[in-house]
Amino acid sequence: IDVLLVHINRMPLVHPKCFADDLAVGFSNWRRIAPVLLAIDDWSAAAGLTPNVGKTKFISTQPADGIGDFSKYLPLNWRGIKLVGSYVYLRILIGAGIDVTMVYGAAMEKLWSRVARYIPFKSMFNPAERVRVANTYFVPILSYIHRFYVMTKYIREQVEAVLRSWLIKNNETNLRRLCAP
Repeated sequence: IDVLLVHINRMPLVHPKCFADDLAVGFSNWRRIAPVLLAIDDWSAAAGLTPNVGKTKFISTQPADGIGDFSKYLPLNWRGIKLVGSYVYLRILIGAGIDVTMVYGAAMEKLWSRVARYIPFKSMFNPAERVRVANTYFVPILSYIHRFYVMTKYIREQVEAVLRSWLIKNNETNLRRLCAP
């Protein structure tokens, strides 16, 4: 995919980003997308692959009603692409109407669920072991998202509450004492 990325990078006013076999391309003019899609077709044919047009989405930063019919700018085999308000890309919710709380939503549900499964075994662990369990099995749920979005105060308070439910037994200590200096 590196060859394709180099080729798209040479195109004017498009901004490709790639991770593994996922490709995202930013552009501000619909006329810029057809050459990108044709390059994807050429690269796919050379690599013996087929683009998954059904998984391909357009996400706009402007209201959908202001876009009009964009399909006229697309090659025929790409006309099945849908314009969506939001989409989960690499496990991150993206879109014009998305806020940080929404981005963290699924991860927070997963965090609460995982901690709830561990709570019945809490008494089997001393404080140091509970910290190790939290750092190994709970905190990583949020670490990927945290690379792209800073937690709001509300999200931080929610994270502290769920971690406190696992880490603190009665009144034995507080979260500050469990943090590395």
